[in-house]
Amino acid sequence: MGKEKFGTFIKNSRMKKNYTQKQLADKLFIDVTAVSKWERGITYPDITLVPEICKVLDLNEHELIQSSNDTEYRKKMREAEKYTKIKNTIFCTATLLYLTAIVTCFIVNISVNHTLSWFWIVLTSCLTAFTFIPTCTRFFTKYKFFMFVCSTFISLFILFLTCSIYTKGNWCLVATFGTLLGYFTIFYPIIFNKMKMYLLDNKYNKIKKYFMLTYSLGLLVLTLLLLFVINGFYGISMMGSAVIITICSYGLLFSYAIIELFNLNRFIKLGIDGLITCIELIGLRNVIEKLFDNTADYRIDFSDWTNHTNGNVHCIIFLLLIFISLIFLIIGYIKTKRKS
Repeated sequence: MGKEKFGTFIKNSRMKKNYTQKQLADKLFIDVTAVSKWERGITYPDITLVPEICKVLDLNEHELIQSSNDTEYRKKMREAEKYTKIKNTIFCTATLLYLTAIVTCFIVNISVNHTLSWFWIVLTSCLTAFTFIPTCTRFFTKYKFFMFVCSTFISLFILFLTCSIYTKGNWCLVATFGTLLGYFTIFYPIIFNKMKMYLLDNKYNKIKKYFMLTYSLGLLVLTLLLLFVINGFYGISMMGSAVIITICSYGLLFSYAIIELFNLNRFIKLGIDGLITCIELIGLRNVIEKLFDNTADYRIDFSDWTNHTNGNVHCIIFLLLIFISLIFLIIGYIKTKRKS
């Protein structure tokens, strides 16, 4: 960057702001002769003055150093300001609408019923709606998605509690644990993946292989808790059978999770997963037959599909899974040999 180019840029920037050399010097708390020397290409400003010059002349440091306007940067800044204004407008508008609804319902409930009754449902409903749109994440600088999940779940729990008290029902915990199971199913993979943003790559890679195991364990625990809560409030005639079927059903996920812990070729893992699926399907079928005295006919006879539909279909599925699994195992073995 030449001194003359720099001086011309400083002069043009000053004139765009309609400052005289004296006014610019006063704003920077320096002598006017220093500004004159910059613009005539005699000297550069002191490095400590760069931030203040950028602030006074509405420039960024890259523009000042390069002595040219960064149009792309300014475009991004304008778009960022526009986005911020839109976001603030949505937040303020939604908040105002929620407050209007709350105040209106408060007045109506007091006027009509002379007490606060259904108003609490309106209040908690608005609170829940607020946590979803426009959300509470604007109050946090880090872990925004995690805070969104927590705030929405807590608001839903408060809404369930308020509604169950108003209706004199005992379904609050059932709804809460059902919602918790749904939240974990949907949001845990996203939160786990976002941990990469806050961890070093080597640390994330170490815990990444435990994702399936922790996910399966969380689903199993929450499903069992939901069953026990339902049984505690409403009673399940075959609670033991429900627990056994739940554990057997999640056994397939646990099998996949354990395979993921081993350092094997991806195709070999898929092949083993396929074989495990065959075993699990047969085992689950036998468990269900014994628990519910199901005597379905699983005999195989491809010449008589009318009386042997169950057996024929299961046989085809079983053979197809075996065939696909063997193909994956062979491909994985070949790839491992070539790599070694």
